[in-house]
Amino acid sequence: MPITTLAFPGNCDPDGVIAAIEGSKAILLHGKKKEVQGITFVGFGGSNTTPFGTPMEFSEDEIFSALDDIMMGGVVLAVHAPPKGHVDRTSSKSDLGSRAIADIVKKYSPKLVVSAHIHESRGVEKDDRTVFVNPGPASRGYAAIIDINDDVNVELI
Repeated sequence: MPITTLAFPGNCDPDGVIAAIEGSKAILLHGKKKEVQGITFVGFGGSNTTPFGTPMEFSEDEIFSALDDIMMGGVVLAVHAPPKGHVDRTSSKSDLGSRAIADIVKKYSPKLVVSAHIHESRGVEKDDRTVFVNPGPASRGYAAIIDINDDVNVELI
C-alpha cells in the first residue's frame, strides 16, 4: 500500500536513529513540518527531561523554540512527549508532559496533537479546539485510527 510515512525519534532512541530515518523511505518529521494530502504535520521527537537521562531529551526552552519556529494554527502536531495536562498522567497520578508543548498548543491551537511517551496514559481528550491522542504503546498491540476532515474522529484499537 503506497502511503507516506512520517517518523521521529522517541526519548530512548539512540543518536543514530535520525540518520536511519533519513536513510529510509520515511520522512523525518523531527523539528520539521510536512504537508501530506492537504494536511500540515509539525513534529518533534524525544522528550522533555526525565529522571532517567535517556538519549533524546531536550530542555523545555529547546522544545518551545524548535516548535515555535515552524508551528502554525490548525495543523496536526505529532510529538513524542505529550503536552503537560493532556494524556500525560502516569500510574502514580503525576502529569509528566511537556510545559513547552502545552504552551505551543495554547499559542497555536492545533487541530490534533498525537503523542506517546507516557505509556499508561492511553486515551483521547478534547478541549475547545484541539483533540489529544495517545494511542498507547505499539508493543502491546495498541494503535489509533484517526480520520481528519472538518472534525477529528479517533478510534483506539
